[in-house]
Amino acid sequence: MPRELTGSLEGGGLRIGLVVSRFNRSVTAPLLTGALEALTAHGVADGDVVVAHVPGAFEIPFAAHAMAKRAATTR
Repeated sequence: MPRELTGSLEGGGLRIGLVVSRFNRSVTAPLLTGALEALTAHGVADGDVVVAHVPGAFEIPFAAHAMAKRAATTR
């Protein structure tokens, strides 16, 4: 029998990092708004969300890596 993992849609207590490109804001701004609304709807507190704005797509992995690294050292 395979092992099954299921998660919860409850986000309370989670710390979330979002990285958003400033390039093509007509696309990225609504995506950010939708992500923030979804997090709020699932119980994630505003104070537990950090949003990093970067110039373009090239910088996204670097910012995400820096956020993950910092989160790992502050737990």
